[in-house]
Amino acid sequence: MPLLLLLKLVLTVHMTRGCMRMAAPLVGGGGGGGGAAVPVTLTAAATTSTTTISTTTTCGATNGMMGAKLFLSSSVPTMSTTYGMVAPLASNCMNCSAGSENVYPDSGSPNLVASDQKAIGSFTCTNMCICATDGKCYMIKTPETSAVFYPYCSNGACVTYVIINGAADTDGYVASDGSMFTVGQQFPDSTTTTRFPVTQQNAYMQAQSTGCNGCPVQMC
Repeated sequence: MPLLLLLKLVLTVHMTRGCMRMAAPLVGGGGGGGGAAVPVTLTAAATTSTTTISTTTTCGATNGMMGAKLFLSSSVPTMSTTYGMVAPLASNCMNCSAGSENVYPDSGSPNLVASDQKAIGSFTCTNMCICATDGKCYMIKTPETSAVFYPYCSNGACVTYVIINGAADTDGYVASDGSMFTVGQQFPDSTTTTRFPVTQQNAYMQAQSTGCNGCPVQMC
């Protein structure tokens, strides 16, 4: 074969090989040639989650008895015993310089009777405030007004009811929005001397706290 023809043939073969598609190389071992493929292991980082559980202690009697709660501000004067002044039950309720929350035993009757002596006590003061369980607070209307705090349990619920005494049917306690509880609301009419039972709807405030430093009552 002529030398020129042989050189053309070699050049053609070399160019053809340079244009061939090549597969991607496998991940090989170390410096040796042609080692087996080494698998790559991916490790996920461990994740630790923390759950915080908060607990709230419910104020109540520690002897298992049911009772009605009332926070008495340290500003409250010595209460009258005209309708009774029952001792509070042992409880886990809050107590601080502002006052103390107590749990009082069930009176057992929806009707206040002075001779039964089942009330928490009664008092009045110049800047007297009573805050109800719905969050609304009421200021005393007249100096002649006083309140008897009376614990009563019914259908598994215990409430401290406010029985109002005053010189007139209009005496009582008024909220900032103008709503009020008065002496007259607690009687069927102006000539009757027997009050409604404390379960009478809308006749009696359900007290949460009381004090003599204006509204609202500062608590712990």
